[in-house]
Amino acid sequence: MMNALSVKCGHLFHYKKGQQLHPPDTMTGRPPWRPTILDWLAPAPAGTISVAFGMLCVMLVPSSTYERLIGESFLLVGHRTILWAFVMLCLIAFAMGAGFVLLSRRLLCRPTRSNKSAVPTPGNDKTIWRSGAFGNIKLLTKATLVVSILLEAVFAVSLVSAVDISAYVGSAGMPVLGSIFRMQLQEEISRLSMNWLLPATMILNCWAMVSMLSNSAKLSWSVRVRALLVVSLVLFCVCCLLTYTRGLLFFQVLILLAAAAAFPLGSHAHVHGRVRAQTVAQKRRKWSVVVFATLLLILVFIVIGRLRGEQSAETSGGVSLIRSMIGYFVSPYNRLAALLEGYLREPNTGSGFYSFQWLWDFPLVGKKLGFFSLGRKFGLDLPLSTYDNWLEQFAAVGSAGLNPSYNVSTAFGFAFADFGWKAPIWFILYGMVSGWAYVGFRARIPECVVLYSYFLITVAGWGGTIMVAHANIVIVVAVLLALRIARWLVKQ
Repeated sequence: MMNALSVKCGHLFHYKKGQQLHPPDTMTGRPPWRPTILDWLAPAPAGTISVAFGMLCVMLVPSSTYERLIGESFLLVGHRTILWAFVMLCLIAFAMGAGFVLLSRRLLCRPTRSNKSAVPTPGNDKTIWRSGAFGNIKLLTKATLVVSILLEAVFAVSLVSAVDISAYVGSAGMPVLGSIFRMQLQEEISRLSMNWLLPATMILNCWAMVSMLSNSAKLSWSVRVRALLVVSLVLFCVCCLLTYTRGLLFFQVLILLAAAAAFPLGSHAHVHGRVRAQTVAQKRRKWSVVVFATLLLILVFIVIGRLRGEQSAETSGGVSLIRSMIGYFVSPYNRLAALLEGYLREPNTGSGFYSFQWLWDFPLVGKKLGFFSLGRKFGLDLPLSTYDNWLEQFAAVGSAGLNPSYNVSTAFGFAFADFGWKAPIWFILYGMVSGWAYVGFRARIPECVVLYSYFLITVAGWGGTIMVAHANIVIVVAVLLALRIARWLVKQ
């Protein structure tokens, strides 16, 4: 709403009398003061929705039900004030950081008199792709998908050749054996130095989809491009099936949806006649790829759950499903309350490990160069590895008298473990980076659309860990930077 208000007030003195005071948005055809889905996806509203969802989950669960199903004291009963005060401080700091970037950009880049010749139309889109470079961009999109397919094929073949097939058959549908087998798979992937392949292909697939949705200079894309995207997504699902991994699959679904939200189906609704009909038909064809990809990924998500043996346990009775939901969405805030009151102490507290995990667990070179040991030489209380820290979290939760099956304490809790009550300062920096990415998301710059979509998922996951600080963020930025350079070269 502040963004909409600034548009109202900031444009008053940049139009002559008789000129249209608030020209409609060139991509959606709506007045700028009317909220759109892009406004709701801004950093501050997204963070507010994430926190509100956590508060709603906590308030809906009675303390007696929580203690009976989870098997621990419901500390939130007497400590809700201090908990929500800290959470709101972090949320306000995040919103301030994002608002500072958006406000400074609006003050430094003041709007000028509207230029009708610069308004993009379905036949002359100058916002992202220039029509003269469309052939090169199309070729770059094909090359991106081919690279993604090759990386996924290499990952699948290497993993199948390194792991016994009978182990897959023996662990299917067995919760205990499945957990042990997943740990063995992760060790094998780490040994082969393939941790970066699936996150990289996830971003390549999203960028290719954005390149299809963002272009309106031409009214049709090659069937080959769409076929390559479908093949890449199918191979990505196969790789997730081979590793029993649902986290990256969940990320892929949400990033695809968030990136597609930057290009609503009703774009160019202000254009009339035959061109408008062609544009809507084109959008529907492109969105059909998004719908197909989402349904395919959700189907594989369910299949992986059955292979893990989780779905059968949940469907045998509603109690297991309710326990899992409460454990994932409510217990993290119970651990946050324990952290704030001093009942729980996370391992490696005060070292900044959780907020800058990507630095110590740097992909490919972090372990070889010994970043963890280097940090310990400087006096930081760092773990031997990220995996060791993960194991110690369960022990710390158990020693605090809580159920050790659930180890996360929300992003706010891990930030508190790093910085204490100074954690809102870190959220200000987090908000500033998110605000910068949101500016490019609004401008529909392909790399920024994918990057901010990733940030949106990390904001939605505040009830878990600090996902934006994981090592995958390095892979995401590196891949998008390479794509940005490649796109700049083909446009020359």
